[in-house]
Parts: sequence; structure tokens; C-alpha cells
Amino acid sequence: MSERPTLSPYLDAIDDSRVFLAHNANVDAIASASAVESDLEPPAAGETSSPIDSPAQLSRGIADAMERGDGDLVAISDEFGAWLEEALDPDETKLGGQAGLMADLLSVVGAAPVLYTYLLTETQRSMFSEPDAIDFPLATEQGLSLRPLTEVTNADQTKINWIFEFEDGDTFYDVTAPTDSRFIAAARPERVNLDTGLEDVAAELGASIDCALLSGYHSLKEEYEDGTTYEDRIEVGREFLQGLTAESDVPIQIEYGVTHKEGLRTAIAERILPEVDAIGLDSRELDILVDDLGLESSRDEDDVVGTYRRLERVRDALDLGCVKAHRTHYFIAATDEDYCTPEAIREGWDFASIVAAAKATKGTITDAGDLELGLDVDYSRKGQDAVERLAEHVDEPVEDDAVATEGVVATPNRVVPDPEGTVGLGDSVAVANFAVEQALSQQTESSVSN
Repeated sequence: MSERPTLSPYLDAIDDSRVFLAHNANVDAIASASAVESDLEPPAAGETSSPIDSPAQLSRGIADAMERGDGDLVAISDEFGAWLEEALDPDETKLGGQAGLMADLLSVVGAAPVLYTYLLTETQRSMFSEPDAIDFPLATEQGLSLRPLTEVTNADQTKINWIFEFEDGDTFYDVTAPTDSRFIAAARPERVNLDTGLEDVAAELGASIDCALLSGYHSLKEEYEDGTTYEDRIEVGREFLQGLTAESDVPIQIEYGVTHKEGLRTAIAERILPEVDAIGLDSRELDILVDDLGLESSRDEDDVVGTYRRLERVRDALDLGCVKAHRTHYFIAATDEDYCTPEAIREGWDFASIVAAAKATKGTITDAGDLELGLDVDYSRKGQDAVERLAEHVDEPVEDDAVATEGVVATPNRVVPDPEGTVGLGDSVAVANFAVEQALSQQTESSVSN
């Protein structure tokens, strides 16, 4: 392993960095899949329905995810969500949702996040570690207003997602888990519709931030009570993205999310992804997007070289600056010369590995000092081997444990053998990487222009 890095260059880079995050924040109710088996019913036959509306269907979803060894997310009906609240006692409740988790992390490490979410109740707000360090955007008669989260609520209904975790060797009915992961039964309230109320001030918002990392598009319902569909809602989201960049060249990344609605996935791929600069995915999301785009893929591409090839195909198909994948043992980005510098992406990935190791060790990062825990974790040997194989494939050297070229950047992750939890690790990786790479790239651009 190369010389132990220090945190200060990364924390200095993102100090007061204004990163806009939207749309999904919720409360996670976390329970062991094995522990709730007796409260549910045997898995229903066939595939999991969406939305899930019965205990047997929930069991089907948990069993399928456990058998695959993959995380999964399926929507639940409002009625079944109410049943879960009555029938189950979670082991713990904590902050959840991609945008919420990302904003919370940035707030405790010295950045200046701006968060929009639909259902900011007093209960939801109480879950944040540093709510006074997060701004919430509002459209007023005078224009854009950024107010501390402590001064804002916009809903009475709290969105609750149920996280059923399992570890290697856990059992659920007749299935045994081959690895650690989780199944998410996600609430889909009517308000989750991409309508932020910020459309008239989107350009002003874009000019007031350094970058934007958006998520939650996969949470749309097929049809809403007012007669609109996800097709209408996607158009609202597309126009908002265009508004953000109307008066400034603000970099935007989309953090992808799993949905079993093929039509919604198609709409996201065709009308949302081409509007942004970068996409972040995990391995399963990458496979789904490759299939949805009709791109070439094969079973023998599970290695790092195959991951790189799939990222390249997605980037070319959507004409994007960068497509990233966070895998267990390594992180990789297929990029072009017009995106961030390779060194900025490399440093962003390395900071992400520190954050991931600290979060896996402690469970929740509540202070920048917690990140020191991540520095004590070595790079994954499997990750280092993967980087070396990729280096050989692209005929580039491995320097500082990484491959960093204008076409691809890959670094090993720091893997904790027995993590406190897996929920939110990918989101923490995504925002740590993005915030640092954008801050460093913008510093470079500023020094060149001066």
C-alpha cells in the first residue's frame, strides 16, 4: 500500500462547497430479514409484484434478493406500508434516501449542501446530524431563497422505507444468503413526482451552486391521482435540469436507482440521462442500464475489464462526459477529456474509499474526525488486483494504486470485512467522489484562468 494519505487536502477542497442534492429523503426502518420471517408469510409464487401489497409478496422479494446475493428495491402500496408500521418493530430507524444521506454526510465534513426533498417533516428533519449546516431552496416572490433546514418543513407525512438486511449465511424460509446485502421495500407517496416548485428559480439556483448530484427518478409512480403519469413527471424533471444549466455551466451527476418499471427506466434513459454530465451506478444498475440501452454484453464481462467496457458503451451511447461504477472492491470511471481531470477523479475516488471504510466501520459518520477510521483500513487486495488487470488491458501504469488516464480512472476500495451496515454506502461513495472531483477541477480551472 502506498504512503498513508491525510484528510486535509480533501476536506480543504470541499470546505463550503455548495452541492445541490435532490430529491429523495426518507426515514429508514431497518430490520433483520431472518428476524421478521415469523411475522410474514411464505414467499408467493412467481415474480415479486410491484407495488408489493401483501406479506407473501414481501417475502418473495426478500427471498429473491437473498438468493441472488444482490441488493434490491421494490415499491410498496400505501396500504401495505401502513400494515408494516403496525405489524413490525424495526431494530432501528435512521435517515435514509439518496439525497438525504448525501446531504447529511456533506454537512458533517464541512461542505455547504443545498437539499431539496418533497416530504420534509419535523420527524424527517430530526434525523439529520447538522440540519443548520444544510440549506433548503424555496421560490419566493423575490426569487430564490436558501434557508437553513432548521427553519423549514413542507409536509405532515413522513416517507418510511423498510430495509430488510441479511448477512452471509442468514436464512429466510428455504433460502440462505451467499453474501451481505439488503432488500428495500420503498414507500411511494403521491408527492414523489419531481415537482419541486423551483422551476421559476432553477436558473438562479444553478448559478448559486458549484455542482448538483440528483437522484430519486426511479421513485416515480406509474400514474398519479391527478391523471398524470411518469411520462409527464419525467418531462417536468427534464425541464428542471435544463433550467439549472440555463445561465451557468453547472456540472450535474445523476445517481441511478433500481426500478422494476421498464417504461420508467426507458424514459429516464431517453430524457433524463442525456441532460447531465455524469452517471453513478452500482454493478446491478449498470447491468440493467446496459440491457435497457440494447448494448452488447456477455456473462464473461464480470471482471474489471468487462465493467470498463460496459461503462464505455453506456458513455458513448448517451454521449456523456463520465459514467462511474462503485463496486465492492474497486471504483471505476469511464471518462472523456472534457470531463474532470483524471487526477481530480482519482482523488475523488480515494476520498470515497476513506468515507466508505469509515462508514462501514462506525455505521454513521457524525463528525469529520470519524473519517480517520477509514484511513486505518488498507486497500482491498482484490481491488488492487483488479486495477492491475485494467492497467494491463489499457497499457497504462499503476501509480498511487490507481490507473488514471483521460479515458478511464480506477482505484481500489478500502473494504471492511464485517461492516456495521450496507445501507447508504453507495450513496456516500458517490457524493464523496463527486464533491471532491468537482472542487479540485474547479480550483484547477480557476488557477489556470488567473
